Amino acid sequence: MNYSETLEEESKLTIEKFIGDTFGESVLQIVLRGHLYIENGIEKLLRCALVKPDVIINDRFMFINKLNLAVAMDLIPQEVSVTLRYLNSKIRNKYAHNLEFEMTQKHLDDLISKFDKDTKKFYERAPYLKMINAIEDNFIEKVRSALWALWFRIKSLEFEYRIRPFNEEINELTRMLQFKNNPEGEAYIESRHKEIIQRIKREISSISSLDQR
Repeated sequence: MNYSETLEEESKLTIEKFIGDTFGESVLQIVLRGHLYIENGIEKLLRCALVKPDVIINDRFMFINKLNLAVAMDLIPQEVSVTLRYLNSKIRNKYAHNLEFEMTQKHLDDLISKFDKDTKKFYERAPYLKMINAIEDNFIEKVRSALWALWFRIKSLEFEYRIRPFNEEINELTRMLQFKNNPEGEAYIESRHKEIIQRIKREISSISSLDQR
């Protein structure tokens, strides 16, 4: 089963929503809205891992608090957090606290330069990049692509976390199958394997939702 292709397919509607929510907006609007998408993704990741998330996650638990907790729990790699911290402190918060602030090409270049290899891969195939050659001023499209890539990177981390126990169970069943010659035993293992695949698909479908709970 190709999990990456399944994730992308199942997330198609959510990606289309991201495109629709940010298309035609100013750089300021794209940054603020994209930042909200990313924060939503971090919170969903935390809610997957925490036993009682509502004890700590509330309206006063800000973006940077969520990011720090996710890094401390090893849910978000350090190299990804570096990019997210730059976006939060050097771009998003500048817009929030300085009426004269304008994101520049240097801000964008610095942001992209901090991408880890997976985020960079998402950025290079971001849906907006297909439009760039047809647009004289492509700065806005590149900003949109960068925000989409970061958000999708967080979604991929949630996906990896959700399917980890299923992968472990599938690997165990595979090992059992190698040593089983009993037809009834093989039938049971095959049935359990199919059941796990269906559970994985349900988990992936839940990732497509923006509902944090």
